[in-house]
Amino acid sequence: MTLPESIGKLKKLQTLEFNYITDLETLPQSIGNCQDLQSLQLNYCEKLRKIPSSVGRLRKLRVLHIIGCSSLQQLLLEFNGELSNLMTVNLHGCCGLQDLPTTLSCPKLRTLDLSETKVTVLPQWVISICTLECLYLQNCEELLDLPKGIINLKNLEVLNLVGCSKLQCMPSGLRQLTRLRNLGSFAVGCGGDDARISELENLDMISGHMEITNLKYLKDPSEAEKAMLKRKNIWSLDLSWSSSQTKEELVSDVEQDQCVLNALEPPSKIMFLKICGYRGPILPSWMVKQNDSSCCAGILFKQASLCPFFL
Repeated sequence: MTLPESIGKLKKLQTLEFNYITDLETLPQSIGNCQDLQSLQLNYCEKLRKIPSSVGRLRKLRVLHIIGCSSLQQLLLEFNGELSNLMTVNLHGCCGLQDLPTTLSCPKLRTLDLSETKVTVLPQWVISICTLECLYLQNCEELLDLPKGIINLKNLEVLNLVGCSKLQCMPSGLRQLTRLRNLGSFAVGCGGDDARISELENLDMISGHMEITNLKYLKDPSEAEKAMLKRKNIWSLDLSWSSSQTKEELVSDVEQDQCVLNALEPPSKIMFLKICGYRGPILPSWMVKQNDSSCCAGILFKQASLCPFFL
């Protein structure tokens, strides 16, 4: 199914929304003639495969929502021009999407949602948008790394990385994103240019759910203490010593694990705590206090033996 070219004659059209149109495969090139269009929403159109490059002519476009379109694999790869009023791009759930435009100019963009796509890297234009406030990347399981330049997005309040299982490190300088209130995940790296966990110290506005992975690489417990997790408004915390939990990766220094876990004290009012791959022989004193105070609704403790038990 395709829309007729005559749709381009709707010069005064401001909103175009199609939901659950299962046979819609593309839009006609004439869509670019709808110069007053401000909102284009194509949600759960399962057969939608491409977006015409003429969308780049929609200078008044403010909202572009293409949600749950599982057949979409490319987005505006031939785009040229400037979407000077675009403020929101939502591609959540386009699970076949691998490629973003190599160039895209949208100087007023504030929200970009790429959650549950197959994007592997963020193109340069993303980290050049100084107005960007929210970048959603949760469950981008193919995302390999974050570009160094992401630390220049000083207005960023949300950088949701929950479920980015292939993300093995964070860029150094993350401490500069002092407006962050939602990070979701922090991967401890092992390279000289990777962010240290101590960079979380400056990010006091972080709240909600938080994952910290690859703690096997954390050799200095004082770095963990500097993260000051207990000072943050985190209600759910996952601590993992290994990203894949293979037997080889779970081998670590038992005493070191114990010191690291002791240094990663969460807020006293935390509700959910999950620990995976910890090999220390005893629990830290703060965990005993948490349990005694009954503030924590649930603690899931999964040791290196991979046998879970609840406290």
